[in-house]
Amino acid sequence: MLVVYQYPKCSTCRNALRWLDGHGIRYERIDIVASPPSAALLEQVRQRSGLPVAKLFNTSGQSYRQGNY
Repeated sequence: MLVVYQYPKCSTCRNALRWLDGHGIRYERIDIVASPPSAALLEQVRQRSGLPVAKLFNTSGQSYRQGNY
């Protein structure tokens, strides 16, 4: 099953979940603020995705810019 870490107030997150629902894709939703992923999980995702770390986060978000991540 797909695991989606999401911020409930994020419209992009809500749109992504709506898309998954519309396509019948099952997922587990995890609030990223209440239950943040471990550093080890983030590293695993980074390695598997091949993306730079900054692409895994909303770096324009207020919380990220203030260092409250």
